[in-house]
Amino acid sequence: PDAPVWLVTGGARGVTADCTVELARRTGGIFLLLGRSDLTPWPEWLAPETELRVLRGALARNASRPDVPGKPAEIDRMARRLLAGAEISATLAAIEAAGARAHYLQADIGNIADVQRVLAGAQQAHGAITGLVHGAGVLADGLAQTLDAGAFAKVYGPKVDGLNGVLSALDVRQLRHIGLFSSASAVFGNQGQANYAAANAWLNNVAGYLCRCLPDAQVKAFCWGPWAGGMVDESLARMFTERGIGLISRPEGARIFADMLLGSPPDQTCFVIGDEWGAA
Repeated sequence: PDAPVWLVTGGARGVTADCTVELARRTGGIFLLLGRSDLTPWPEWLAPETELRVLRGALARNASRPDVPGKPAEIDRMARRLLAGAEISATLAAIEAAGARAHYLQADIGNIADVQRVLAGAQQAHGAITGLVHGAGVLADGLAQTLDAGAFAKVYGPKVDGLNGVLSALDVRQLRHIGLFSSASAVFGNQGQANYAAANAWLNNVAGYLCRCLPDAQVKAFCWGPWAGGMVDESLARMFTERGIGLISRPEGARIFADMLLGSPPDQTCFVIGDEWGAA
């Protein structure tokens, strides 16, 4: 068979990147990583750094340079852009090292016209997309009674509108694998995450629908528990630990993802990965 062409939304950073690299090891082919962040080059004069706080300090000490802003808020934005660019570059290199080819596509997944334009060019260059991993997501927690339409849309949009936009830009009949990053919050509920749970519950239902429409494709929704990394910071990690909920290690999560997407029975469309939790 021809080498696969994978499209991965949100796949250049975070835990989706771990899953993407593992997939590259298993399948080879071409990986098109769709993300919002700039691929900002790292300045030659600046020592490599992965900690935001340390990088902000290094930039502040060099604020006299013409390419470094002077205001703390602008320094923070520059530091975040640099870290994002470095993480994207590292993911692309890891995919190449795993034996596949990798390209970064910059587009705002919330802008359907932008996504369609970028994906039309990518498919012209690399051929029809045969695998889709939808890992893009945003958190904006808040109790349901305090959520306004904007806070709901901020979380619902990348998951729901983003997937709709991507599917509208593809020949869905060419897809052989579809992996959707959902959340255990859609199954168990989680305080402060009504918007996130709703978006992911929609993904779970879409997985079932696509499985029926595409009987020759592997379609899977992954209802992830908390990972050690990604969206889970130290305070969230402590909260989960106090509730007796274990964290998924990044290598183990990536292995489970590739195993299930590539090798599980076709009629299994939804997986809950991690410990069961209550809604408290």
